[in-house]
Amino acid sequence: MKKLSAIFFLFLLSLNSITSLKLFSIDVIMPNKGIHNQLMDMLVEVQTQDSPRTIEDLSNAILGMLKTLKENQAKHEEINARMNAQCREEESFRSKEVADARSAYNAASSAFAKCQSSLQSAQQNLPSLKRALNDFQTNLAAKTAERNKQHALYVTRRDDWAAAITFLRDFITQVNNKLAKYPSFADLGEKLLRHVAKLGRMAEAVEVFVALAQQPSELAAGPGAHNTYSYKAQAKTVGNLRSHLQTLLNKLVVDSKQNDTDEEKAQAAYEKVKARLLAIIDQLNRDITRTNNQITNMMGCVANEGKIMATANNKLHRNSKLKDLAGKTCTDFTREFINATNNRLQEISVIDQILVIMRKRFGQLPEDLVSYLSATRNGFRVYVNSTQFKSYQEYVQRHVADNAHGRQLSHN
Repeated sequence: MKKLSAIFFLFLLSLNSITSLKLFSIDVIMPNKGIHNQLMDMLVEVQTQDSPRTIEDLSNAILGMLKTLKENQAKHEEINARMNAQCREEESFRSKEVADARSAYNAASSAFAKCQSSLQSAQQNLPSLKRALNDFQTNLAAKTAERNKQHALYVTRRDDWAAAITFLRDFITQVNNKLAKYPSFADLGEKLLRHVAKLGRMAEAVEVFVALAQQPSELAAGPGAHNTYSYKAQAKTVGNLRSHLQTLLNKLVVDSKQNDTDEEKAQAAYEKVKARLLAIIDQLNRDITRTNNQITNMMGCVANEGKIMATANNKLHRNSKLKDLAGKTCTDFTREFINATNNRLQEISVIDQILVIMRKRFGQLPEDLVSYLSATRNGFRVYVNSTQFKSYQEYVQRHVADNAHGRQLSHN
C-alpha cells in the first residue's frame, strides 16, 4: 500500500470541505491491495480441483469484495470530487494572486522607472538652474550698482547746475542793481569760473569773461571818471555783460533740464531692464523650488514604488510556490484516484476470470452474483468513459505538462 506524503496529507487535512475524512479507511482513497491479494489467492484456489470451499462460499466472498470495491469507489469518487473542486478553487485563487502580483510589480516597475528618470533629470537640471539664477542676480546687482553710480553723478551735476543757475541769477541781479555805480565784478567772475569749470561749460562762458575783461575797474576810473561819455561807455559794457550772462543762464537752464531728461530716460531704461531681470530671477526661483519639490517627490516615489515592487515580488514568488505545491498535490491525488479506479476495474476483470473458471467447475453460477457483477462492471465502464472521469485525466495531463519535470516526462 502506498503511503501519502506528509505534505500531501497536511494539505488534504487543510481542505475544510473534507471534514469526514477520518471516517474513511485509507483503502478508500488508495488501491486496496488486500482485495487484490484475496482475488489472486482465489484465482489460484479455483484453479485447484481440491479446493475445500463450495460455490456458495466463493460466491459470497466474491459478492462481498464486489460490494467493497463498489463502496470504496463511490466514497473515493465523492472525496475526489470535493478534493478536485477545492483544487480548482485554490488554483484559480493562486492564479489570480500571481496575476495580481505580476500586474502590481509591472505597474510599480514602470512607475519606478519613470520616477527614477524624472529624479535624475531634476538632479541634473538643478545645478544649471542655480548657476543661471546666480548669473542673473549678479547681472542685476552690477546694473543696479552702475545705475546708483550714474544717479549719484546726476545728483552732483544737478546740484552744480542748480548752484550755477542760482549764482548767475544773483549775478544778473547784482549787475542790474549796481549798474549806476559801475562796480568791479572780479570776485563774481572768479566764482563764475569755478561754476562753469565744474559744469564743463567754459566755451559757453567765454563771452561773459570777455565782457568782464572790458569793464574798467572802479579805482582805475577815478573820482573824475563819471563824465557823460564814460557813463555811456560803461553802460554799454555792463549791458553787454548782462546780455551774455542771461544767454549763459538760458543755456545752463536748458542743459539742466536736459540733464534731468537724460536721468529720467536712464532711470526708465534701468527699470525696464530691472523688471525683465527680476521676472527671469523670479521664474528661476520658481523653477528651482519646483525642481527641489520634484526631487523630493520623485525620491519618495522611487522609495514607495521600490517597496511595492518588493512586496509584489514576494507575493508573486510566494503564491507561485503555493500554486505549484497545490498543483502537484492535487495532481498526485487525482492521479491516484484515476489509478485506483482503473485498478478496481482490473480487479473486476480478475473476478470475471474467476467466474469463468467457477462456471466450468461448478456449472451454473448464482444469478444474483452474475447480475451484481454485470451491473458493477457496467457502472465502472460507464464512469471510466464519462466526461467527468476524462476531465480528471485531462487535469492530470495538463498539470504534468505544465512543469519542467512533467514536460520531460511527456517528451520521454
